Amino acid sequence: MQRVEKPSPVPRYDLSVALPLAVEERITYAVGHLRAASAGLPDDLAEIIGQAIPEEGATEEDIAALADYLGAPLPEEYAAFLRRHHHLRVEVGKHTLWGIGAQPVWDYLAELTAVAFPGSGPWLQIGDYHRYADGDILLLDCSPMDGGAVYVLLHDYPPMFVRYAPSFSLALWRFAFE
Repeated sequence: MQRVEKPSPVPRYDLSVALPLAVEERITYAVGHLRAASAGLPDDLAEIIGQAIPEEGATEEDIAALADYLGAPLPEEYAAFLRRHHHLRVEVGKHTLWGIGAQPVWDYLAELTAVAFPGSGPWLQIGDYHRYADGDILLLDCSPMDGGAVYVLLHDYPPMFVRYAPSFSLALWRFAFE
């Protein structure tokens, strides 16, 4: 029996502008763009978004504690982001991206992803992806083999995993500019 691939409901995104940039540059430009987008908002909303993009980073102890919880090292790009901004909790359209201290790690994901998606995991829920429905989420693959890629779990298709970006910094870029 031939396997039939379903077309992805998540549109492709051209990352060619971001690919030549270093990881730190991608993070800087993407976070800067999100900050600039909040500049035209009413003061009360701009203040909330400004607080959601902190200047301070996570401590090495915070990052180590999250890695211990997951039972695997964090992908380096995600750790670099956390060292710089601790978290990012802004809504872009209907998407939300989190970090340490912004949202809990969901324990049920380990069981769900082990059944629904090939690979060893562990997975870290890093945001919401509500383009199609409430409950769709962004997952960071923290496995030692293919760690660092970001996927969208579309829960209504029935559960379907779609690759959002090949690395965290490229996912952040897409998140900011899509």
